[in-house]
Amino acid sequence: MVSLLTGCTAVARAAYLELLPLQGFDTLQADKRVHYEPEAKTNAENLAANYAQTIQQIEARLGGTLQTTPQVYLCASDACYLKYAFNQEARAEARGRGNLVLLKARTLEAEGRLLPVFTHELVHAFWFQHGVHCTPRWWTEGLAVEVSNGGGAEKVTHQEALQAMQEGKIFHASDENSCWTRMPPQLNGMAWPMFYRQSGMFVQWMRVRDPEGFSALLIKLRSGDNLATAIESVYGQPLTALHSAWQKSAMNSTITPLENPHAS
Repeated sequence: MVSLLTGCTAVARAAYLELLPLQGFDTLQADKRVHYEPEAKTNAENLAANYAQTIQQIEARLGGTLQTTPQVYLCASDACYLKYAFNQEARAEARGRGNLVLLKARTLEAEGRLLPVFTHELVHAFWFQHGVHCTPRWWTEGLAVEVSNGGGAEKVTHQEALQAMQEGKIFHASDENSCWTRMPPQLNGMAWPMFYRQSGMFVQWMRVRDPEGFSALLIKLRSGDNLATAIESVYGQPLTALHSAWQKSAMNSTITPLENPHAS
């Protein structure tokens, strides 16, 4: 019952935000897709200068195209973000239709994370635009971390994630799909930054292990295939076996870490 009520509340919040006009933002003259609270103008200019390159990075890594470039809104104040964000505890989000990205810009800039996290959110927008929703959270976040070279996982390093794995603290890779579960079982009791880091490491390993297969997997997902079914088709083994193989190889891996140094 609690889960049902939480889901209903989340659906209501999402519907409310879709109808809520975003007010109090200026539009950047150099790029009409970028909107900002006045105190975040410098952040907006920085983001706009990198927008085209960010799109190129995403499309090259995902093997497809954004159907439209999202409108980006940069909040300078906490009040702005709390008003317009679906998940008010986060610092960034992409709306479910993939047409809008909201950023807690000054906070992210102070942490040195604005562009990586923006890239992370654009990965989500890419999939939303292609009609892909509610994939397992480890895949949703892990792919966004991998494509953005660590965006969203900056507070946990590669080595810290390995240490946690040695201690038996490993995210649970399952194929359950849920849009509205705030704390999915896949977390396995760990904090979000660790979950993001380990998920990104697993997805990176999948790409490095079989680049052509990984590209085929992305195509299958854009065609509407179930993630677990697509993985088994491409890699020749079920998700659980693939996850176990990654764990065994992680300690001896020569894959270059995705990580950025600790954010402040």
